Amino acid sequence: MNQNSRRQLHVWLAVFGTVLAVLCLLTALLVYSVDPFFHYHAPRADLYYPFTNERYDSDGILRHFDYDAVITGTSMTECFRPSQLDALFNTRSVKVPSYGASYHEISQRLRRGFRTHGIRMVVWGLDQDKMIRDPEWMRDDLGDYPYYLYDDNPFNDVKYLLNKEVLFEKVIPILENKRDGAAGGHDGFDDYVNWSEHVAYGPDEALEDFEDFTPADAADLKALTPEEEQMVRGNVDENVASLAAAHPDTLFCLFLTPYSVVYWGQESHDGTLDRQLAAERILLEELMPYANVLVLSYNNCPEVIENLDNYRDALHYGGWINDRILEDFATQSWCIRPENLNEYLEEESHYLHSFDYTQLPLEKSGNGRQNAMEEDHIWS
Repeated sequence: MNQNSRRQLHVWLAVFGTVLAVLCLLTALLVYSVDPFFHYHAPRADLYYPFTNERYDSDGILRHFDYDAVITGTSMTECFRPSQLDALFNTRSVKVPSYGASYHEISQRLRRGFRTHGIRMVVWGLDQDKMIRDPEWMRDDLGDYPYYLYDDNPFNDVKYLLNKEVLFEKVIPILENKRDGAAGGHDGFDDYVNWSEHVAYGPDEALEDFEDFTPADAADLKALTPEEEQMVRGNVDENVASLAAAHPDTLFCLFLTPYSVVYWGQESHDGTLDRQLAAERILLEELMPYANVLVLSYNNCPEVIENLDNYRDALHYGGWINDRILEDFATQSWCIRPENLNEYLEEESHYLHSFDYTQLPLEKSGNGRQNAMEEDHIWS
């Protein structure tokens, strides 16, 4: 290559590099300005923002929206209506669920919210199948986690600012809506990931994939091991109780996600019912010392967990159960306190051990014991 050719190549590379740098800069500025995941600022008043992805939206919502109460958890909390919470407790709430999230993921998210807001109230669904987990456990089967949106490292923001999907699937559609005359705003939190009116419920759905409810033989019963006891205690203490201790002026309304009797029947069949109840006992014992914590459970409430018309599968319940949870927190019904903890645990154990799971499906809620089990659970 002669000198002239080299000079032309250098000029071409310089022009190409300059154009590329300008395009990258313009893309970054455009993403920053629109900021579809609210990473840098609150929604712009002149743009309309759809909520499209729980894990990508949540941190920005907690950092930049105006609120004093938070509803959070897994898909078990997606059907809550923040407007109902606000009406009951005079709050300004946001809903930031994450499908399949661990206690650790939710805890870290709340800690970032507390850094920027005075949170008066937290409603948090504690999934019962996630108690026996390492305190730092995170789901690794839901795709790459967007850590760059959750940390304070400005250098890895390039994954957001120069993201092709963010530009073409988020930013440009938002700007196109503005061009078409859409008013500014954002999706409502009541409807955000709320699937309650879009799925089927009933015994067929709740019992799908479950056929055999024969209780396990005595030789096959599994107890909570000492290592698992420590795991549960660490999971609760590090991710839940420590938050309550650090924020004594915040009311933590925690509830055990009310799985149907189908779930408990499978635990009985697998020989893990006692193991699960032992883990729950540890969780409750760790939370009882905190005066700013309310814990609600329907694990001994036949009208909820026996009525399979409440369920879209063995675990997920309709939005009317979410409504009831908030109403019961308002009246402090079905709440567990230190003075009734042992009574609750004994009643729950007797109920779940004595239930005849082989009779599933039930045509209607209850099996002859409903009225007796439901006399008065307004613990005062």
